[in-house]
Amino acid sequence: MTEVILESEYFLALNQLKLKIEPYKFDCIVALKRSGWIGGAYLSNQLTIPVFTSSEIESIPKKFKNILIFDDKSCTGKSIHKVVNKLLDRNIKTAVLFKQGYYNPSIFISNKNEITRMFYENHKI
Repeated sequence: MTEVILESEYFLALNQLKLKIEPYKFDCIVALKRSGWIGGAYLSNQLTIPVFTSSEIESIPKKFKNILIFDDKSCTGKSIHKVVNKLLDRNIKTAVLFKQGYYNPSIFISNKNEITRMFYENHKI
């Protein structure tokens, strides 16, 4: 069975995440391509900090030491780890809205036991 995360649940979770990450005073966000773009842009605007994609890591200013790596969901953490490994000289926290599988991000909003699809994904299989 596949659970679909509706737009309302997605943005509710984003607002909950914003409250959890505000105290960290991140310098910027790295949003993972495609699945992290919507939430990364939203959090960037809400927190008034820049957002970069994973392909823009080399352009992150050295003065940005506290970085949040964001994706909307995780399972194995493989995509997140690729980015973390490129930023080992910085203070990194990882955040996802929906944790699925065995990867444990620094911050997350909800555990999902089923396969999860987002409202913006093509649901035809």
